[in-house]
Amino acid sequence: MHPLRRWHHNKNDRIKRSFAKTYARMTSKQIYKNSAIEIPHLSSEQKAKVDALYKTYYGKKISYLDHEMYTAISGKFDPTFIPRSVYYSDIEFMLNNRVEYARVIEDKNLLPEMAKAAQVPTPKTIWSNSGGMDYLPGQKFLERSEILDLLKSYDKIFVKPSVGTSGGSGCCLYTKLDEKYPDREVLLDEIYASYTSNFVVQEALSNCESLKVLHPASLNTFRIITYVMNGEIKVAPATMRMGRSGATVDNTSAGGLVCGLDYEGNLLEFASSDKMDFKCTEHPDTHIKFSQHKIPEFPKVLDAAKRMHSLIPQLGIVNWDFTITADGNPCLIEANCEFAAGYDLIQIAHGQGIFGEDTPYIFALSKFLRSKTKLERDAINISDFKFEG
Repeated sequence: MHPLRRWHHNKNDRIKRSFAKTYARMTSKQIYKNSAIEIPHLSSEQKAKVDALYKTYYGKKISYLDHEMYTAISGKFDPTFIPRSVYYSDIEFMLNNRVEYARVIEDKNLLPEMAKAAQVPTPKTIWSNSGGMDYLPGQKFLERSEILDLLKSYDKIFVKPSVGTSGGSGCCLYTKLDEKYPDREVLLDEIYASYTSNFVVQEALSNCESLKVLHPASLNTFRIITYVMNGEIKVAPATMRMGRSGATVDNTSAGGLVCGLDYEGNLLEFASSDKMDFKCTEHPDTHIKFSQHKIPEFPKVLDAAKRMHSLIPQLGIVNWDFTITADGNPCLIEANCEFAAGYDLIQIAHGQGIFGEDTPYIFALSKFLRSKTKLERDAINISDFKFEG
C-alpha cells in the first residue's frame, strides 16, 4: 500500500478530508506548473458561470485553476468541471463514507466473488494469496507442490497486488513461461520475492478485435464511473485506455493514452496522457484515427458496471476498470473508491464535468453529508436522498 494511503486510512475523519484537499491542490498546482500547454485564465463571463454554480449548490466559490486546465487541454469550457480538491475531499470522500464496503470491493481477491452474484465475468484466478496464505478461492489452501502443478498449465500469467494499489502499480505480466521458466520453482520464488503476500495470480486476458487493433501489445481497458442519484445507478461519461510504444499495460501513469467514447462505443476526437501534456487524434503506433473507430460491444460494459454497483448501494460512487475479452464479453478487472485516479482525464476527454446536469444534485448531497458527523453519516442511506434542484 502506498504510504500516503496508509497514513490516510489511520487518521480521523476531519484530518482525512484536510489531507485529501491539500494533496489534491498540490497535484493541480504541480500539473499546472509543468504543463507544456499554455493555460490562459478564464474570461470574466466564464468565471461568473463557475461562481453562480458553485455558490448556489456547493456553498462557496472555488479556485479557477482546475477549470482553466481542463478548458485549455480539452478546448471546451464547462462550469460543471469538478476540481480535484472538491472531488476527492467533498464528493468521493463523502459519498463513500462507508469505507468498510469500499475495502471489500477494492480487494482483488474478494471482488470476483461479488461479481458472480451480478453475473459479471472476471479474469480466471489461478491462485490467490491473502495474509501470506495461498489458496484457491472458495476451495482450499494450497501447498507449494500444488501451486507448481498449477503453473505448469500456463505459458502466460498476470500477477498483481490484491489491495492498496492503482494505476497498474505492482502489476506484472509473465510471458513465454515454458521458454523462460522451464523450472517453475524459479518462477514461484520470483513471485514470492516480489509480492510476499496479498496478491492474485490470474490467467492473462486477450482483447476483442475492436480493442486489440488499437494497440495489440497491451490489454486495453475502460474506466467506468457509476454513482447513485435518487435511488438510481447512473453512469458518468466513460474513457478507454490503451498502451503505446509496445507497453504491455495501458495505464496512463505508465505512458498510456486515454480517449473518451460515447455510450454507443464511438471514440471521440483525441487522446491524451495523464500528464496532460500530450494530445493526438490517432494512435501514434497503429495510426488508427480515434474519431473513426467504434467498440460495438461497449454497451454491454455499461450494463455490467450498473449491475455491479447495484450490489453495493451503500457506496455513492465507484470507479470500475473493465475490458472486453476475445469472446466479446465484458470482464471486470478491479474497482476503486478512494483517490481513484482518472476522473480528471474523463473531464478532459469529454470537455465536460463528470456529472454534467446532475452536478447540482451531487453538490447538494455532498453538502448535506458534510453537515453531519461521521456517526450520523454512517446511518444515512444515500439512496434515499432526494433533491429537486
